[in-house]
Amino acid sequence: MKTRCMKSIKIANEIMSILTHPKAGNLKSDLRFRREVTILTFSVTPSPFSDQELADLLEVLNLPRQMEMEEYYWSLLGESKSDDNLHVVARMIDDASASVEDNTLTLKITRKDA
Repeated sequence: MKTRCMKSIKIANEIMSILTHPKAGNLKSDLRFRREVTILTFSVTPSPFSDQELADLLEVLNLPRQMEMEEYYWSLLGESKSDDNLHVVARMIDDASASVEDNTLTLKITRKDA
């Protein structure tokens, strides 16, 4: 359980660093640990991304998970530049989705337990 929590915290840290932007005024995060899945939800107002930037972010985050490399990947988080870390996060999660409503971006990340 501790490793599960630590991995989720590192993922959340990387996502929050991406969402922290001079245009953003309010950032909220929510981590929910369920029996077989962890759900991380982030809301940021105002949305710091254009439609294209958000599409690009989701494209990277929805790269296929690589469970066989996960032990190696999660130890790398925080050790390289932000762009590289986004690719590391993508290899550790199962799904990412986003919506923008009333200028609030909501990003939801799902990570199934192995």
